[in-house]
Amino acid sequence: MTKGLHFRNVFLFVCGRTPQIVTETLFFFVVRRRPPVRPHEIHILTTTEGRTLILEQLLQPGTGQFARFCQEYGLDQTHILFSPRTVEVLTNRRGVALKDIRTDADNRAAADQIVAKVRALTADPHTRLFASLAGGRKTMGLYLGFALQFYGRPQDCLTHVLISPPELENNPHFFYPSAASALWSQRATVTVAEVPLILLGHKLPVLQERADLRFADLVAQSQREVNLLAMPAPVVIDPVKRRLQIGGTDVLLSGLEFALYVMVAHRKQQAACASDCRGCEACTIEAADFLKLETVHSLEAIAAEIGVRDPRLQELRWWAKEDEEGRRRFLQVCARIKRKLTDTLGEAGRRYAIVSLRMQPGRTVRYTIPLDKGLVRLPALATLPAR
Repeated sequence: MTKGLHFRNVFLFVCGRTPQIVTETLFFFVVRRRPPVRPHEIHILTTTEGRTLILEQLLQPGTGQFARFCQEYGLDQTHILFSPRTVEVLTNRRGVALKDIRTDADNRAAADQIVAKVRALTADPHTRLFASLAGGRKTMGLYLGFALQFYGRPQDCLTHVLISPPELENNPHFFYPSAASALWSQRATVTVAEVPLILLGHKLPVLQERADLRFADLVAQSQREVNLLAMPAPVVIDPVKRRLQIGGTDVLLSGLEFALYVMVAHRKQQAACASDCRGCEACTIEAADFLKLETVHSLEAIAAEIGVRDPRLQELRWWAKEDEEGRRRFLQVCARIKRKLTDTLGEAGRRYAIVSLRMQPGRTVRYTIPLDKGLVRLPALATLPAR
């Protein structure tokens, strides 16, 4: 977990009939952990019954366990956002508050709300989220873990509070070790396990762009994107709609971008090298090739045949005369294609982009689409020269 005192510390709990998990977890972070972590906000997702217990046992004015904890361990309660407004009751699809989570439909509704809450709490880069698995139905903790895996950042962590001896677990009279309580309470041991996560948010574009997806749809779309990383789908180059179709996803390119992509794809597809060749002179393009007049003719002809318009197509002959500046302009077009692919497909988009290869030390850098030839689906165009 990223270190730093500049974060605003936000604690999130899923809770059922055991409000104790809140003060037990806070005890570990405030009293036992070094350096201590002091909360700035506390949020709880719970049921109607859970909310009643939280308000009675933790937030009761004057006698609540949270106020006692703050007083005993030197926390300024007025500087911590924790009130009935931050205790949110889960609802079903019809918006009716849930007394318990027992049915499949209730679980789906709870999953959507837990994911939405984690997404909202991680939207601010200056916060650090501590999400607790303890409390509530097991599925609630599971959904919370999935949500943090989707949206968590390096500074966030998933935790689980552990109490010993075992007889103190779920003891309705134990909230945290306190000098003012019975001896058995003072001898209690509170530890928190941090659960490692694979953070996916910066890898999967669906997590950044589709805030409206329900949990099940989010999982399905994320799985499709992960599958592309493990096993690339073919890229179908569609000259009619000027798009690349990859695993059911469309990537639209500008006229010049599409013409350049078609030319590089054709070079790869028509080369006589092996189908899994990672790059040779036959199937790749050298940077200097971008400036050759025959390249300009090919790009102009491709654009004319498929009927695309792009003001930069009129500038290609000038680029060819600009030497180093002209090469830079072509590489900028390659970079824009790559950015569109990665914005749409995440890390998987890199293998569909036009990328540089240095085949041997000291050799010239060349450019290609790093896919097996069989995965590049390009219809025949009359303007493309045979090789």
